[in-house]
Amino acid sequence: MDSAKEKMNPTMKIENGTKVFITGAASGIGRATALAMARRGARLFLTDINAKGLAETCEQVARCGGVVGGQRTFDITSLEEMKVFAQEAHAAAGPMEVLINNAGIALFGLVEDMQHAHWTKVINTNLWGAIHAIECFLPEMIRAKKGHVVNISSTAGLTGAPWHAAYATAKWGLLGLSEVLHKKMRKHHIGV
Repeated sequence: MDSAKEKMNPTMKIENGTKVFITGAASGIGRATALAMARRGARLFLTDINAKGLAETCEQVARCGGVVGGQRTFDITSLEEMKVFAQEAHAAAGPMEVLINNAGIALFGLVEDMQHAHWTKVINTNLWGAIHAIECFLPEMIRAKKGHVVNISSTAGLTGAPWHAAYATAKWGLLGLSEVLHKKMRKHHIGV
């Protein structure tokens, strides 16, 4: 690949010291991603609402020789809490090189059975949580002119089913946001 194309389509390389922020790191895909990144030498910045699970992930990262540069238990639906963690991470390490918006919840039910609180919880976590991370971490990546944003969606972001209206709504929104960022961030050498 020539350098002009490479600059337009950056590839993600995880090397020793690559700074990676992961939401939803206490279990599942988030924990597996943290461990995979740790084995490749990444310096991890981790968050989850589940304190016990996050502590377990940090212990597992240490056992496999990985480095946790920062971790904090908080609810990503809070922009203020995300700002605090981003400020701490940037003060400790500078701009992140990889931002992985993984945190998410699933709540399945028919539209006629869902209450407003169900919609709010799912959309706030699955869409607003990712937006908060993007708001707080992407500007520093843009200034550094490098990095990658990874938004974990779902097949529900491509096709809906009657029992996951709120989940599909959030994931379609996340997919749309990802497509826009993919187009807009190339000029900053940031892959999405």
